[in-house]
Formats: sequence, C-alpha cells, structure tokens
Amino acid sequence: MVDRPVSGPDFMATVLTLLGIDPTKDLHAGSRPVRTVAPGGKAIEEVVGKG
Repeated sequence: MVDRPVSGPDFMATVLTLLGIDPTKDLHAGSRPVRTVAPGGKAIEEVVGKG
C-alpha cells in the first residue's frame, strides 16, 4: 500500500482473513493459547473488501 502504509499486525490480520481464519481468535499449541495477531491488528478493508 503506497498511499497508506500498514502495520505488521494489520498485514497479518489481512492475510489470515483472506485465508478464512478469524484473526481475533487464538490458536492453541498444546494447551496454551497463542495469539495469531498482535493487539490492535485489523484487516485492511481495501484488500479484503469489507467495509
């Protein structure tokens, strides 16, 4: 995005959304939850087409 730089967490949230994975949910490594996206990461609306 040249017009609007995005953060790493926003990029990751976008990738997960495009793959059909909810970026607000935690994954589990054994019995411990692991964040998929840092707090505040949101999918880029211009890319995912939601808005």
